[in-house]
Amino acid sequence: MKNYFYKIFILALPFIVLIGIFGFSYTVMAQLPGGPKSPPAPACGKVGEPPCPPGNLKIIKKTIGGDKDSWFNFTLVKEATKDSPSIIKNLAVVANTPNPTAPNHKGEGTISLPPGKYKISELARDAEDWTFTGAQCSNSGILTGDGVDNVSIVSGGSVTCTFENNGQGTLKIITNTVGENEPSLNSRNFEYTIKRFDSGSPSQTISTVTVNTDRTIRKDSIRGDEYTGEKQIATDKGITVYTITQKIEETGWALDSVQCEVQNKESANPTGIRTQYAYGVLNVTVRGSRITTCTFKNTKKGELEIIENSPNNSGSDNFNYDINFVSTEYFPPNILPFAIASDKCGALPQPPSPPPLPPPSNQACTIDQDCNICKENCGTCSPPKPQPPGPGYSPSRITVSVNQNQTKRIYPGTYKIVEYLPDRSDNQRWFLNSVKCALANGQSTGESNVRGMDKVDVFAGKKTKCIVSHVLRTPVQGSGGGAGGGGSKEPPRPTQELPF
Repeated sequence: MKNYFYKIFILALPFIVLIGIFGFSYTVMAQLPGGPKSPPAPACGKVGEPPCPPGNLKIIKKTIGGDKDSWFNFTLVKEATKDSPSIIKNLAVVANTPNPTAPNHKGEGTISLPPGKYKISELARDAEDWTFTGAQCSNSGILTGDGVDNVSIVSGGSVTCTFENNGQGTLKIITNTVGENEPSLNSRNFEYTIKRFDSGSPSQTISTVTVNTDRTIRKDSIRGDEYTGEKQIATDKGITVYTITQKIEETGWALDSVQCEVQNKESANPTGIRTQYAYGVLNVTVRGSRITTCTFKNTKKGELEIIENSPNNSGSDNFNYDINFVSTEYFPPNILPFAIASDKCGALPQPPSPPPLPPPSNQACTIDQDCNICKENCGTCSPPKPQPPGPGYSPSRITVSVNQNQTKRIYPGTYKIVEYLPDRSDNQRWFLNSVKCALANGQSTGESNVRGMDKVDVFAGKKTKCIVSHVLRTPVQGSGGGAGGGGSKEPPRPTQELPF
């Protein structure tokens, strides 16, 4: 019996060893990578099965420019499958955390979603003021025009999508000029100061823009050549308004007009209030993702030179000439470039009585200054101011001594020249003998009268010369032709004429 069990053990021993080896191998393999997996999760999501656990979607919103606390709405559309229908979810995110560097503001929001493929679309609260600049998701997605498509949300997983928007607008300054005819000066620089006014802080200058008028619009040897140039900068729509002023230089330029408009999708709306004495525009609105264009029109003043020609006479007598504006064709006559306003002297100039005095002997007005002929400060000099109906139209006075000449820069247009002959303490009197005016090309201009010239044209950037001849005589009483030789009777002196 003992031998029997011994024989059975001997025969079973190989099988016992093999079972032990295979059992150990299985245990080791279960611990190695790639070994047998955990039992699969219970089935879910299909028809008749319980819903699968959701995944998480985080949306990070970054903005450049624009308002703080800007809201952005996101529409999340799940793609329909044979086992689950399409669903639509919404998530609102506000970019209200300021950053010291770009982006200017940041915000985020999180939502739980059933697993599946999603299309994420963005809609800003002020859609027209924002430009969608890009989006990226952490695990998948295809960029579209307003978001990301084909974003995979897995059960129990997390996906992060970052959306970026630019809320900056564009401020474009266009400068048009007429009258610059010198070849070396075809390119001019005009400087503009741009100030912003924010409801939450005091005004501050944010930039100085220089516009170079280096492009030719048209050539005109008489009226003056026309040029243009432009410059644009990025601006924040969150700022309330802007003020733009053109640097004033006494170099013969006059600012005709300035017009600003905000470009919308299908039209342009005017913005801003033109200023008379600041040479610029106030309350300019800038909208995000749109262009606000301000066009400044500058005209080169012309020059009027009066040459007093009395070759047979000498002395220190001064002849005064009031240069009175009549009209101009350099901008439409029915559109005044600036609002009517009184200057520091009060109302519009009235006919003076007695005739205005020339500047004091120790003060000579320059080519870019006017002799004030209004009610106050008469006879003093000042830079030309934009009097009605606009800059460059102020009545100017030119004072010329015997056999001398003087030049004044004035706005191009048609003028009336009124002469005031000097009074003398002796028994001699000055008489106007002749007046001839000519343009830069030699063509005659103007119509002479007993007191000067009417209809004298001055063109932008060009000089008009008027040669005035006088004679000094002792007036002869009577009708002339009597004994003692013929003489001429002094012509009657007309009454004082209005400056306008």
